[in-house]
Amino acid sequence: MKFNQWIFSIFVMAAVLLSGCQSPEYYQERAVNRAREYLLKKAPGLNMMQREYVKFNKPYIMSRPIIGNPHGEDDEVISPHALVHFNIAWVIPGKDEVYLVFGVSEPSMAMWFPERLIVKEFIQPDKKKDNAVKAGQKYALNTLLNLKLADMNHIRFAVPEFYVTNYVLDLNHEDRGITEQQSEALMKQTQMSMVWSSKTKPNEKIVVIGLGQTDLGGWKAFASLLSSEEEFLKHVVTDIPELEQPAVEPVEGTPKPPPKSAIEKLLEEIVEENEG
Repeated sequence: MKFNQWIFSIFVMAAVLLSGCQSPEYYQERAVNRAREYLLKKAPGLNMMQREYVKFNKPYIMSRPIIGNPHGEDDEVISPHALVHFNIAWVIPGKDEVYLVFGVSEPSMAMWFPERLIVKEFIQPDKKKDNAVKAGQKYALNTLLNLKLADMNHIRFAVPEFYVTNYVLDLNHEDRGITEQQSEALMKQTQMSMVWSSKTKPNEKIVVIGLGQTDLGGWKAFASLLSSEEEFLKHVVTDIPELEQPAVEPVEGTPKPPPKSAIEKLLEEIVEENEG
């Protein structure tokens, strides 16, 4: 009897040890299955085809350390004892929103359980415009030194308007300290001005004049000024034109998978940034 109990104890200990030595892929797959079951339970509005898509398609997994990382949140090395929030997300056909199942666990996901379903619409960021706005804000605050505090805060936090303008800029390569080739390249770019309406002086515009591509790629500030609305409108050519996307020619041969949606591309970028 004692021998049987001893054998049983050995099997129990072995089971406990083996259960704690599973691979990271095992824990991740288990977490995904828990998220999948939770989503299907909490989102009854999905039709049959959409539910089947969730059942049989892999999700995106996004993560971010939130507490307990001794190396700092931005460090590549994450402590195995850190606390990490994971979003397990599906881009479901026919839905404009992304379905994310939120939960918190250690980095291995061994103890990850779903806590909340988040239905979120992701908007593809316009990085070229965002970079231009940041550059214009910095230039205005560094050059227009007599601005009132209200106007300074307005520049910091308000989204400006962009116009194609025709102000005269000094692009002489000797004055600019650049090569003649660089000066000629600047002259070929589109002049676009970033504009805020003053909060302290009616009818006054805060203008930062820059050069770049029509989609604001490579936009760089060259001058700033305060102008009345009437004077500014004299230099406006037109609003920024909408860019036409080039047509995609069909390619003969092996059929390619359909192009990924903007949401899928955005999620892939987020996942790559987290992994990097």
